[in-house]
Amino acid sequence: MGTRSAVYARTESGTKGIYVHFDGYPESRLSCLAELIRRDGVSRVVATLMARPSGWSGLNDEQAPEMPDMYNDGRFEAVPGYGIQYTDTEFIDPFSNKVTQQGNTEYMTTDGEDRSNCWIEYVYVIELDGSISWAINQEVPWDQLEWHSQATATMAGE
Repeated sequence: MGTRSAVYARTESGTKGIYVHFDGYPESRLSCLAELIRRDGVSRVVATLMARPSGWSGLNDEQAPEMPDMYNDGRFEAVPGYGIQYTDTEFIDPFSNKVTQQGNTEYMTTDGEDRSNCWIEYVYVIELDGSISWAINQEVPWDQLEWHSQATATMAGE
């Protein structure tokens, strides 16, 4: 069972978000995001995290090019220095169904739509200046979440 989270990024054109299945607690997610931003800069981190709409199994700023055996069924791709990302590849599940691995996209709206069934436990926003805002998903509209903020270390390349 994962601790599901959504990682959003503020951009000049709005807010984009992506699903991350595992390890969404602030103790790990905040430090990982801060390290990625410090190492690669806000622009590169946002571009990398948001590159594929199917989401991430987990984020890991120390991810190697190799994946553990449990991920070698075609649904996942190692992104060195970032984590394990879902692919958009169709595969056959144990029940002989053709499926494409997709993240939970019900949480993706920021317009106040009801998110009571999205199962996202934590929400993170990478701000334009590299700071990170976060909230516990209390199943209320976006603008009613209780936001916290964490400044990040000096960012590379920004």
